[in-house]
Amino acid sequence: MNITHLAALEKVGGVERYLCDLVQHLDDDGSLEQLIVHRRGIHPFIACDLGASIPTWSRKRWGPFTVPRQPAWIRRQRLRYLLRSSPTGLCLFWNDLKELGAIQVARKCGWKTAYWERGAGWHPYRDESAVRELLGEVDHLLSNSRAGKRILELRWGATGPITVLRNGVRPSSLPSAFKSRDHPTGPIKIGFAGRLEPIKGPNIALHVARELANAGLDFELHLAGTGPLSGPLEDLMTRLDIGPRVRFLGVVDDMPGFYASLDLLIHPALREPCANVIPEAHAWGVPVIATKVDGMPELLPEESQQLLINPTSDLDEYRGLGASDGRMPPWVYDPESDELRAPRFVAAERWVAPILDLVGDPGSYEAASSNAIRFIQESFLPEQAMGQASRHLRKIAGADHAD
Repeated sequence: MNITHLAALEKVGGVERYLCDLVQHLDDDGSLEQLIVHRRGIHPFIACDLGASIPTWSRKRWGPFTVPRQPAWIRRQRLRYLLRSSPTGLCLFWNDLKELGAIQVARKCGWKTAYWERGAGWHPYRDESAVRELLGEVDHLLSNSRAGKRILELRWGATGPITVLRNGVRPSSLPSAFKSRDHPTGPIKIGFAGRLEPIKGPNIALHVARELANAGLDFELHLAGTGPLSGPLEDLMTRLDIGPRVRFLGVVDDMPGFYASLDLLIHPALREPCANVIPEAHAWGVPVIATKVDGMPELLPEESQQLLINPTSDLDEYRGLGASDGRMPPWVYDPESDELRAPRFVAAERWVAPILDLVGDPGSYEAASSNAIRFIQESFLPEQAMGQASRHLRKIAGADHAD
């Protein structure tokens, strides 16, 4: 069997890291031939993770030449050449609806096709009718969350079966032994982990810190990540007069150490298809309080669903909180109504009671920590997730076309 992965690998993120892990898992027994076709090069960190055993080819380079964007048939011909150079199998398109035009090339070359939704379905596209039409030609649809599945159905009109294959926690992010947390004493260490951009809500985290300070909580807020809001957030911290309580950590190489240092993680994102940081924090026994949007309810155990806060504040208010809304998606998935709606956020003052209730009650805190670890052990261990994905991909790689 053969699987060709079509993916953008020039950045380092959750999709790219997961692809590396899955490719290595599929390669372990040597019975599957794999090829990676990328667009604009491979980030050195991703190249290191992939190793040398998996061949990689660029769609934009042909020998010493750069393949021009126009006319479009030249790049299609490059892809056609790459696919015809390998035994046919499954052509797996990773999280980029703009690339679905290549599906027709793959099918004409005799390949089965699959598209794996991992967040791209939330983005707007210039020709949405073409995306819907091409999505309907894909043999197999996958998603890493039920929210992604519903986005494909509600926004893009997908009508066929969609298989949900959840992410597992990366082995490098797991503790050597699972251990639930005792109720914290001393300053409460609250964490935020994510790219510092408006969609993730790091500015909300700072306003939450201001509200918690006003409420008299003894705490520190540690923010892991970088991004376009790095400078503005430091200015906002000064304006809110919370400097002694806030630590900007930048890029954190030791994320296990970061989680181990926390008592609580908050995730105030306005859109979040599937936040890897939530199960990673849970693996370390760290309770999480998050916005109730998109795929977040799928990442908390049933006993901790009360730690999700329904967003009710409109984007008009968000502009005054230290971040623009210029790159917000036009819609998000509302898990309560099972409908699409405009993005909203949770106002800072509405985080105070859930945080104080959790850290102020030893029984509730320790139960949330124990439930988090049990949930990871039941649903998010890497061998479980990788095994499920591997079995499904092998199955559809050997299946007939849907039509």
